[in-house]
Amino acid sequence: MKLSSPAAIALLALCGPCLAQTEGIAEFKGSTVAGGKTIPSSGKVYLAKNAYRMEWEIDVKNGAAPASGRIVIVQKLSDPDHILNIDDARKIYSITDLKEFREASPEERRETYTVRKTGHDTVGGYPCEKALVISSGGTRSEICVCSELYPSSAFLALQSRRDRSNNLVRALRAKGLDGLPIRFVMRNKGSVQPLSTMELVRFEKKPVAPSLFEVPKGYTRASDTPATMAPEQKATAKNAAPHVQKTPAKK
Repeated sequence: MKLSSPAAIALLALCGPCLAQTEGIAEFKGSTVAGGKTIPSSGKVYLAKNAYRMEWEIDVKNGAAPASGRIVIVQKLSDPDHILNIDDARKIYSITDLKEFREASPEERRETYTVRKTGHDTVGGYPCEKALVISSGGTRSEICVCSELYPSSAFLALQSRRDRSNNLVRALRAKGLDGLPIRFVMRNKGSVQPLSTMELVRFEKKPVAPSLFEVPKGYTRASDTPATMAPEQKATAKNAAPHVQKTPAKK
């Protein structure tokens, strides 16, 4: 059974860099539906000025999920076309080439999104603006975006590589929702039960150890090809490298 967290992947695609202006650690709680059961999940995003690390883990204690429900990825501003995938259980790592994913992606029509603002709220001690997002594929997502947690100019330059083709980011920004989604509830078309959730628990402003953005000592490199990547790594890379135009972005 394939297990991944759509909300966690959306967090990566939307706003992995969004907290880079303020160094610190963002803690999240969430849930994912698998095998007809709602499974708790949790994650952390470690943010430095020039890099971020996201860890997301599915609670597999009840046996409803496979043992591979953990994602650890690192991305650096100095190397925007690669993602470091870390597997602590096997003490291995791989490096995903986002250029290869972009070039291998078919040219099918991408999903579009309709965004409607629905009010204001507070999550994890931060104010946020609520919105209902409906995709052309039928999924409905309730998002609360915090504008106080805003990307630095350096990370905006990195994110601009993706924004031209990331329709969800563009749809949110078109409505003035520019910042970190600190609550995300996703439902399939016609479903009342959430498919996946993500919510900020707290954000601690503090320096982050540089070693968190490097390959741990003693780890060996595994194959980087998509064929040998775990499903969670494939989903992460695909959402981090959506279809892009061939022409360079304007500066």
